[in-house]
Order: sequence, then structure tokens, then C-alpha cells
Amino acid sequence: MDVGVIDFLADILDAVSESSATILSAYRTAETNAMLARTTFGVAEHSQHIYGRALDVSLGSKLAEAMNAARAMQRGGVGWYPHSGFIHIDTGPVRSWTLDETGLDHLLLFDGSRLSVDGLRVSGLGRPLTVGQRLALQRRLARAEFLARTRLNR
Repeated sequence: MDVGVIDFLADILDAVSESSATILSAYRTAETNAMLARTTFGVAEHSQHIYGRALDVSLGSKLAEAMNAARAMQRGGVGWYPHSGFIHIDTGPVRSWTLDETGLDHLLLFDGSRLSVDGLRVSGLGRPLTVGQRLALQRRLARAEFLARTRLNR
């Protein structure tokens, strides 16, 4: 495990005046991650868990406060899963997302900044995408992934 993610968790605990958290997931093998990606929505294909740089943690009643503290630290990825009762933290690039019953909207809107994919621009944290925007974004992301895979296979 990356010591940095353990330090990140310790600093989050300090920020919310807690002395413990329940770790739900830490290191995963590539095979375990692939199985989870096939069976569970929201599991990244190249998860930071594979590299030992991620933790999924639960903190009971202080979960929302912990999520806000973690995002404010700007130390890596912070995923908020309010209906599943945990946050994801990692020492990868600084980014944040929310996955709740509203679907993918919050995955695509990072920290109130703009997401632009081939000319489709979306702004405003928490503002749902229209059906047309979702379809256009899905087509553009699929095309970008196809082109990236094609270039890799040359």
C-alpha cells in the first residue's frame, strides 16, 4: 500500500476529529478489479486500488464532513458515494466525483469547472445534463476511446 494514502486518511480523520474509520476496500488485484468492473457500476477499469493507492472508507455520521475535508485538501481523488455510505480516496491526480441515484451527472462535472469533449461543453456543478447532452457526450467519449485504442494497436 502507498503510505501516502494512509497519511491522507490520517489527515482526514484529524480534520473531522475521529480516531478510526472502517476500510471497506484497499489493494485489489487486476482480476478482482475486472470482476468488480463487470458486476458493479462505477468501478474504474484502471482503478487506483490496483496500484495500492486507494481506500474506500466509512466514517459513520461524519462521512459528509470527511468528504468535504478530503476534497479541500486537494491531495488526490475523492469519490463520494452517499447512498452506499463510503468515500473513496486515492493519491492519484486531484479530482472528485459523486455517484448517487441521479446517475452519471456528477461524474462529469468536476469541481464546478467545465468539461469539454469535442466541442460539447458542460458547466455548473450539480446541474444535470439534458438527454441530448448525455447522448452527445456518450457518442464523443466512445469515439475518443475507439480512436485511442486504434492508435495503441498500430
